[in-house]
Amino acid sequence: MHSLKKIALLLILSSAISSCEVNKMAHFKIVNSTTFKIDSLTIEASETKNNNFISLAPVESKTYSIDMSKIPMGEGSYSLKYLVAGKRFEKNFGYFENQIPWEKETGILIEMDTVTYQIVD
Repeated sequence: MHSLKKIALLLILSSAISSCEVNKMAHFKIVNSTTFKIDSLTIEASETKNNNFISLAPVESKTYSIDMSKIPMGEGSYSLKYLVAGKRFEKNFGYFENQIPWEKETGILIEMDTVTYQIVD
């Protein structure tokens, strides 16, 4: 009987540990507040290439996600890349550690002369 209790306890503990899944998705809400179309927008984590490109019409917003489980372990930041009227822009922002984003979602507001970020916890 004593060994059955140990086995039951081990099963309960292992199922509790395996059910604690860490969110490895980075989520972004991007708003184009310009009067121009934004094209070829991508967000990359550190130096990892991402071939998920989107476009935003003027005053349009979209959500964007990155599967962080494909990123090498370690610390890093994000890189926002996009085209407006044929001109390329690149902005670095944010922080993640060991494939885990620090925030639940990051809001990105693209204006004519600036990009602002808002962290949602």
